[in-house]
Amino acid sequence: MITLGIQKLTVPFPSIRNDSVDPSVLSIVYVMLVHHHPEFVLRLIDALDEPMHSFVLHVDARANSVYAYLSTKLQHRTNIHFLNVDRERISWGGFSIVNATLKCMRYAWDKQLHFDYMVDISGTHYPIKSNYYIRKTLAATPNKIHLDSMPMKFYPHMFQQFVECDGSMHRIARLPIAKGINLHVGNQWWAFPKYFVHWLLISQLAKDYIHYAQYVAIADENYFNTLFHNSPYCDQKPERNLTLILFDR
Repeated sequence: MITLGIQKLTVPFPSIRNDSVDPSVLSIVYVMLVHHHPEFVLRLIDALDEPMHSFVLHVDARANSVYAYLSTKLQHRTNIHFLNVDRERISWGGFSIVNATLKCMRYAWDKQLHFDYMVDISGTHYPIKSNYYIRKTLAATPNKIHLDSMPMKFYPHMFQQFVECDGSMHRIARLPIAKGINLHVGNQWWAFPKYFVHWLLISQLAKDYIHYAQYVAIADENYFNTLFHNSPYCDQKPERNLTLILFDR
């Protein structure tokens, strides 16, 4: 049985802004995980790019040709940033996805990129609404967290302990249920306001939970969902995320 301790408050929790946001100037940092189809990634960036936005790209460590292509094509665009050191070798369902995402978030914060919202997308997303519609939707609820989630108890298969090795996930044991924390799962895509991004980066709970979440199957659908429901902001009712997903046959 795994027990997580109560978070020690060593820094003030980031405060929720109470002012409105003008949709015409609302700024977004898009965090993108990319591993193939670089020509499509360029189309996606061109479709979403506006002067107030920035992009932080993580290219899979095994996709050096993709990294070289994109970094060359985009080298003169100052609002587009690449993680160029310590890139992750991504495995489907592995915690490497979370690690890559956290590295992008930390990069954006350390570089002091301006944003009202941070939005998590992949290199195969594509907008079906205009940029103004996206900004207007986020500006209408400037404090809201956009996230789809539900209690993890509905997914008992996730209580298997996995390790990530040689580019794939390997089940090695049953995973004890963590005590002292409400486990949640859901869609991996999210849009977070600045205060919640800040909390994720400074929270001791977020750091401690890595020791458990790294063994959870499909950790990217668990880590951020669980942390929201155990954060100081858990009394909020999250808005639905902004990604439309349709599964084909």
